Amino acid sequence: MLRRMFFVLFVIYSCSGAKEKKRKIQLEGSWVPVNIEWKSAVMGDPELDKIKYSSFYTFSFKDSEFILIGSTNAPNGGDSIILASEPGYTLFSGSWEMQDSLVLTKFEKVYSFLDLPDDRLFRERRDTFVVRGDRLLFNNETYKPFNKFDTSILNSFWVKAKEAEQVK
Repeated sequence: MLRRMFFVLFVIYSCSGAKEKKRKIQLEGSWVPVNIEWKSAVMGDPELDKIKYSSFYTFSFKDSEFILIGSTNAPNGGDSIILASEPGYTLFSGSWEMQDSLVLTKFEKVYSFLDLPDDRLFRERRDTFVVRGDRLLFNNETYKPFNKFDTSILNSFWVKAKEAEQVK
């Protein structure tokens, strides 16, 4: 009887541990919007109609840091994306911590192609993102993990963010 009770408790404990592992949320890596609306550069021109683009934010999370890149991007054949790195992009850098399904962030703009004198986003900003399963909610838009970028471009954004932090 004691063995059976021990076995039942062991099974219950093991199952509850499995649920905890399943619920652990991983933000590491890059995230893009779930629904990207690719547009043609010039509608009606057969040569230019093939050129597609879309403007959206891309997240990249590492440890407790993240960058947020606002840029105009292009599909790279298949299911990969070319991140636009020059010249027109905006780069935010910050830190994050997880509390249940909430991601508490603190970040600031470290580079922008257009620097407007009264741009309030240059100040430190705090925001909360919501994680549901393997989706991230930011500014009423749903993001998904995505790893089909040219890593050299993504790494260059990280370097630019680190350089900007050192200048402060």
